[in-house]
Amino acid sequence: MPTIRLRQRLRDGQIGLFTTFALVMLAAVLTIGLVLGLSFRGEASQRGLAEGRSEARLMEQTAVGPIFDAIPLSQGMSVSEISDMNRLVTTSVRSGNILRLRLRDLAGNVVFSNDGTGLRHPVNNDNRDEIARAAAGLMVARLTTLDADNRTGPRGPAVVEVYMPLVAGLSNHRVGVLEVYLPYAPIRSEVQAGLSRLYRYLAMGLGGLYVLLFAISYIVGRRLRKQVKITAYVGEHDVLTDLPNRTLFQRQAEAILSQGRRVGRRTIVAIVDLDRFKEINDTLGHDNGDALLVSLSTVMRSYLPSSCALARLGGDEFGVVFTEDVGVDEFLGGLRDALAAEVLVSGIPISVESSIGYAASPDDGEGINDILPQAEIGCTQQRSGTRASRGTPLIRITSSRPTLR
Repeated sequence: MPTIRLRQRLRDGQIGLFTTFALVMLAAVLTIGLVLGLSFRGEASQRGLAEGRSEARLMEQTAVGPIFDAIPLSQGMSVSEISDMNRLVTTSVRSGNILRLRLRDLAGNVVFSNDGTGLRHPVNNDNRDEIARAAAGLMVARLTTLDADNRTGPRGPAVVEVYMPLVAGLSNHRVGVLEVYLPYAPIRSEVQAGLSRLYRYLAMGLGGLYVLLFAISYIVGRRLRKQVKITAYVGEHDVLTDLPNRTLFQRQAEAILSQGRRVGRRTIVAIVDLDRFKEINDTLGHDNGDALLVSLSTVMRSYLPSSCALARLGGDEFGVVFTEDVGVDEFLGGLRDALAAEVLVSGIPISVESSIGYAASPDDGEGINDILPQAEIGCTQQRSGTRASRGTPLIRITSSRPTLR
C-alpha cells in the first residue's frame, strides 16, 4: 500500500509538473502573439498613413499642380484657377475621395478652401509645425478627425490629414502648401482586411508552434521520465539478478518490520549465503557462476511468497525478510532444500549448499540496523560449523546436501 501511494504521488506530481509547463508555454505563446499583434496594429496605422500620403501625392501631381503656374499663391489665385479648383474639389468630394481641401501660401495663410473654413484666419498653433515643414518641402501626414482643432463643435469622421508642398510650372517651383483631408474609413477597411488575414495566419502559426512545442516537450519529458525511472531502478536493484540491492532491501525490511509491529507478529530477517561458491567460480568460470546466481535467484523468488522481501546483498549473499506465519525453521529449511535442488548451468547439473542465519523482531531488536548484523553473524557461525551460545538469538541451520556435482 505505501508503494502504491508513492507511485500515485509521483504520477500526480509528474502530471502537475507537465500541466504547469504546458500552461507556462501557452502563456509564452500568447504573449508572443499579443506582442506581434500590437506590432502589426502599429504597422497597420503606418500603412494607413502611407496610403494617405500616396493618394495625396498622386492628387497633387496629376490634378492640383497642373492647374497653377509658377506664381506663388501669396499673390492670389486667378479666376480660372479658382474655377478649376472648385470643379475638381466638387467632383472629388462628391465621389468621396476627399473630405476637405485647402490651399495655403508659403506663410501658411489659407487662400482656398472648398468649404470656406480657415479663410481669413491666422495659422492655428495645432498645425503650425506641419505647415512650416510642408512649406519647406516635406510631406507630413497624421491620423486625426475632421475638425479636430474645433474646441467647441463636434468632431467629424476619421481622416488622414496630409500637408505637402504644392509645386507648379515646368520648373516645379514651390508655390504653396496643399492641405487635404482624405477619408480614413476606406483605407482602414482595406488595412483591416489585410490585418484580419494576417491575424488568422498568426493564430494558425502560433497554434501550430504551440502544438509542436507541446509534442516536443511531451516526447522529451516522457523519455526523461522513463530514463529517470530506469536510473532509479538501476540504483536500487542488482544488475545481474534484478533483485533489490542492499539499499532498497533495508527500506523494504523497515516497512515489513513496521507492519509486523502493527499486527503484533514477529518479523524474521534472514541471511542466505551460498557455501563454497568461490570454488564454483574457479572451476566453471565467472560466466557460469553468474548464470548460477541468476538461476538460484529465480528459485528463491518461486519459493518465497510475494509478501516477503528478497534481495542480493552482495556476492553470494542474499537477504530475506518476512512476517512469521509458519514455523521459522520449517520455512527456512524449505528454502534451503529448494536451493539445494539441482540446476543446469551450461549443461552441467549443480547442487549448492546454503548457510542461513536469522534474527527476529521484536525479540532481537526493533530496526533493521539492529537485527541484520545479528542475522549475518548467525549465518557466519552456521557456515563455520559453530553453534550459538545459549541465550543468543542466532539460529544454525544445517544441511546434508553435497555442494557440487
